[in-house]
Amino acid sequence: MEPSHREALGLLPWVTFSWLLALVGGVALWLLSKGGRPARSLWRFLTGEEGRIPNLLPPGDLLLALYALGLPYGALLAGFLDAGAMGLHGPSWTAVGRGSLWGAGLLFLTLAVWQAYLRLGHPPAGLLRRSRRLFASPAGRPLFLVWAAAEEVHWAFYRALPALLWGKEIGLWIGVVLLLAERYSLPQTLARLRQAGGVEEEAWHLSKLLVMTATFAFLGNLWLCIVLHALLEGAVAWRLLRHPAGETPPSPSERLSPVPPVLSVAVALLLLAFCTWEAAHPYLRPAAVPSVIPLIPTPTSTATPPPTPPATATPTPSPLPSPPPTATATPSPTPPRTYVVQKGDTLNEIAARFGVSVRDLMELNGITDPTKLQIGQVLIIP
Repeated sequence: MEPSHREALGLLPWVTFSWLLALVGGVALWLLSKGGRPARSLWRFLTGEEGRIPNLLPPGDLLLALYALGLPYGALLAGFLDAGAMGLHGPSWTAVGRGSLWGAGLLFLTLAVWQAYLRLGHPPAGLLRRSRRLFASPAGRPLFLVWAAAEEVHWAFYRALPALLWGKEIGLWIGVVLLLAERYSLPQTLARLRQAGGVEEEAWHLSKLLVMTATFAFLGNLWLCIVLHALLEGAVAWRLLRHPAGETPPSPSERLSPVPPVLSVAVALLLLAFCTWEAAHPYLRPAAVPSVIPLIPTPTSTATPPPTPPATATPTPSPLPSPPPTATATPSPTPPRTYVVQKGDTLNEIAARFGVSVRDLMELNGITDPTKLQIGQVLIIP
């Protein structure tokens, strides 16, 4: 069994438990909302409709953030998950520069879509309720970073398992499918789709998931994705606050069409395809066998010739001859393993292939930015 497959086998119970925990918690919360008065009081407390501290995350959201951050952290501590597979390496200046340009483009595109959406009329009152509540006060704005970290870590956790089995690029798409399967197995998500603004809410969540997955495919660094995620969420909340929803339901002529948010999902899907296709298409045809250049020097042996007896005029008695010394081979040092980078290779896949850690591989080869591998680059394997 390959090292990446062994690591995926150890990570599978963690991902399965995460999915089951999300399902049980979601069903329990939905049953509380449908129960009697004590159950509904507990539901209102968890969702922030009763006893909520203004401008902060309600208890249910705090528990959700702890769940999203806690399970991946536990898998990292237990050794079942590599930090490099999550993208938790330090960003380089090149990645920071690319991330700044990419983030500016994402903010412009997102604000353009929502500007076109809001020009059609009044948005539903419940649209992006959490984001607007947090952004309404300076005390809640730092929590954007906490919530962005919770979502990004949770998404990266689900992407890590298929990436170990099928490679990073294919794993990104399968990870999106796993996350959508988790979200739409919850009864409250399906109930939200039937409410006013539900389609727009889910369109925003799906477009955000696809765009940030494309960002991770482009940058390969989770820290930068968290910052860009918070900026993206904050920009949409700011735009909605500038155009607040009315207290009364809009008339049929003012009702907004969900077409622009749905179109944003299509744009995000094309963006993800663009970011992953160039690196992913080698997986769609028989890949070339990666060339490993072993450095095996020819061992040389030095033999000491037997001593030549000096010529003498008269024979003299000599002691019994000692056996000639045997030839001794000089041991040569063990050559290091090397690997030539092929098209589509990533540092995580190379490390998993040889059963070494990404950090050791980067330190031995002096790599500071794992996303800047060059085709034909020779790596020394520790």
